[in-house]
Order: sequence, then C-alpha cells, then structure tokens
Amino acid sequence: MTSRNRLIASLVLLFWTSLGALYVAPTLYGVLRSFDVSVFAHLGSPSLRHYRAILTDRRLLGAVDRSLVASSIVAVLATTLCLGALYRFPDLPVGRRRVLIAAGLIPLFVPEATHAISLWTFVNFLHMGRGTGALCLALTVYAIPFVMIIMLLQISRWPRSIYEASRDLGMNRITFARHVALPLLWPVCASSMVFSFLIAFNEYSRTSSLQGQEMYSVYLEGQLYGGGSEQIYSVSALTFAIGTVVLVVLGRLSARFGRPLVD
Repeated sequence: MTSRNRLIASLVLLFWTSLGALYVAPTLYGVLRSFDVSVFAHLGSPSLRHYRAILTDRRLLGAVDRSLVASSIVAVLATTLCLGALYRFPDLPVGRRRVLIAAGLIPLFVPEATHAISLWTFVNFLHMGRGTGALCLALTVYAIPFVMIIMLLQISRWPRSIYEASRDLGMNRITFARHVALPLLWPVCASSMVFSFLIAFNEYSRTSSLQGQEMYSVYLEGQLYGGGSEQIYSVSALTFAIGTVVLVVLGRLSARFGRPLVD
C-alpha cells in the first residue's frame, strides 16, 4: 500500500470514528445524567431516583402505554402490507416493479412537515379526526418505505426459478406464501416489525398533529423544551437500552436461523 493510499485509509477511519463518537457521546452523557453522575464537575454518587420516579409519573406511563399500542398496530400493518405486496416481486413484470417501488418510496422524498399536513388533510377528508385510528394510518404510511427497503434487500435476491417451481407444483399464491415465502422471510419480517415499531414509537411530527391523547414522543419533547424534570434522561436511557437489546437479540436469531436462498 502506497503512502497516499495509507493516508486516504487513515482519513476515512478518522471520519467514521469521529462520526461514531458524535453519535455515542450524547447517548452516554444522557445515561450518566440519568444516574445523577456529573460529567463536567466531580463524579457524584450514582442514584436511581430518576428511574424510581418513572413508576409514579402517571402522565408518562399513560403516554408510553398509548404509544406501545399504536406502535404495535403500525408494526403489524406495515409489515403485513409490504409482505403482501412484495413476496412475488421478482416474478412481476419490470413495469409493475417500478410502479410498486415508486409508490412505496415516495414518502421518503416528502418533507416531514408537508407529509404531516397532507395526512392531516386526508384524515379530515375521511372524517376520522384525531385519535389512534388516524395516527396509526399516518404512521403506517410513514413506516412502509423503510419496511419495503428492508424486504426488497432480501426478496430481490430470490431467483425466478422458485416461482416457476411453485407453479409446476400447483401452488397458488396463498400456498406459496405459507410454504415458501414466510419460512424464507420470517427473519426479515421480524426485523421489519421491530424497525417500524421503533419508527412509530419515536415519531414526533405526525404524532403531534394527529394524536388524540398525549403520546410518548410528544411527552418527551414537551418535557425537554418545557423545562421538565431530569427523569427524561432516565426514560431516554431505558428506551435506548431496550431497543439495543431487542435489536441485538433479533440480529443473533436472524444470523442463527435465517439462511440466504442464494449465495
């Protein structure tokens, strides 16, 4: 390796290390604050008082409960809709593939505020008003592009021969989905559900305009900018820890049981 290539490799490594530090540092700071450990002064004695305060905050517990329900509904809806639309993706004509991808990914290129206003207008047109139904509809539309990308990364690798073989065996679409698609896609479906759940749980723009009762992300935002108690650090640390554990476990299960169809 020449000195120029070594310099480029070192700069790339420095860039990604700095980027990782910028991501990790605020999270670690929040975790330390949640235990009452001072970072810029002296190291204080760790305390669990902010974590104990969570159990007595009825407003927070209610917001978390509503967000868990809505996010679970969104995770199931987004994953099911994408699975139903994409499990025969390689077998579709090229034109239909392009239309399907374009229709699903359009929300990614729309600013959040514009998307939230458009969904609010559509919800009013349907006479749904604010509430769980309107919020789940909006968050499902928001999560679908991300779920599509996750599923397409796996489904696009499938050879057309599996569809030809299924037709030779007399399988209809339902039989193919049950006996071929789902066994191959369950790790991807699990990943999609977790990812869409986290998106819905932490989404703010659409939630703030369509919520019926206060949701977790809106509560947290209000506490942050409204001079609320420091237990927001403990709530954030718990959310980060639970999300990390779930994703690590899911990744291990996927690596252990998920098998690629082709190399």
